[in-house]
Amino acid sequence: MKIISITGLILFFIFIWPIRYVHAYPPPQKVTATSDTVKVWEGVSLGFTLVYHLEFWNVGALDPSGQYSQVVGRAECTSNCNEYGGDEFTGTFSGGPNGEFIVNGLSFNLRNGTSTTASVADTSVTFTVDNPEAFDGSWNIETDFLPKQGVDGGLVKGTAQFSRNNGETFEDIPADGPINLREGDVIKTGPNSRFIIKYPDGSILKIKSNSKVTMLFEGVQIVFGETWFNLKKQGKTFRLVIYQTVAGVLGTSFSASHSEETNETKFDVMEGSVEVTLPDKGKLKLNPGDRYIVNEDGYDVTEFNYADALKEETALIETELAQAKLNDNGNINKDESNTQEDKETGTKTTPFLNISTILIFIGVLIFAVIFVIFLKRKK
Repeated sequence: MKIISITGLILFFIFIWPIRYVHAYPPPQKVTATSDTVKVWEGVSLGFTLVYHLEFWNVGALDPSGQYSQVVGRAECTSNCNEYGGDEFTGTFSGGPNGEFIVNGLSFNLRNGTSTTASVADTSVTFTVDNPEAFDGSWNIETDFLPKQGVDGGLVKGTAQFSRNNGETFEDIPADGPINLREGDVIKTGPNSRFIIKYPDGSILKIKSNSKVTMLFEGVQIVFGETWFNLKKQGKTFRLVIYQTVAGVLGTSFSASHSEETNETKFDVMEGSVEVTLPDKGKLKLNPGDRYIVNEDGYDVTEFNYADALKEETALIETELAQAKLNDNGNINKDESNTQEDKETGTKTTPFLNISTILIFIGVLIFAVIFVIFLKRKK
């Protein structure tokens, strides 16, 4: 009996005890990031150059204590400074290798714990993380909307292009079948065109004419143009970044657009609700029938007849999916859990949830056997 008990104890520590660490994030660690040199122009002459610095914690707002969510930044003048000594600014970081920064109303995301790019007006500032090893380890964050193996999108009509290098170069999207899209990919549509994306849970994103959209792990960024969403309720917040507005969505139908010419952003909510950030950094919840318009003069909320618009868009979904040649679950790789890197190396990844389930099952089975043996011995 002692041998059985000792064996059971050993098996417990082998199979069950390690599970308590699986969902833990790496310990809090301070992270610093440094930007490339930014030239600030004054009129027709060069004013000065700046280098920006960010300090934040790897776990960010993921830690329930709330003490690691703050971001502290500063601008360091590096040439032609005159009397300019630089500025300091603060913000928040959601945490993790693909977490979101919100600084002075701007939203931008970390990329795999290595870099991030913030766009201010016509200037893009790229930061490189000085200590990316702070994001090593297991990050089992259940907030990503875009799966690692990507999603499928197809051309419904017209023309469209996509970019794998943050919009530096574009390739034409073929009309004879869908393409696989992943985090960071950019889609750009032409006149009288429409591109449709279907997520594995059945959520739909339509990108309409003359639009440009960037894929994010937790949602999308609309650079300009018009889009329509039909998102399923799944307990995860779909995040939409559009100009200086950030919207959080939990299952709804709505359209969102942004005009570069007028700097006007518009949301039309048809089902569910959408929470948007206001120009004063506050929050506003939009309900069905609410039309939210924000521009340089401020924002306004009016009512519109959403029933007809919703009926028209939803009636077209099945036809558009067929025209785009998308399969049932919206994922070309539906029979494979491999990422692109796995295919290249010949390895196959197993979802973490399956590993946990198997370990727990083995542990429970072992204890059940030990318990039965114990009862028989007792008799």
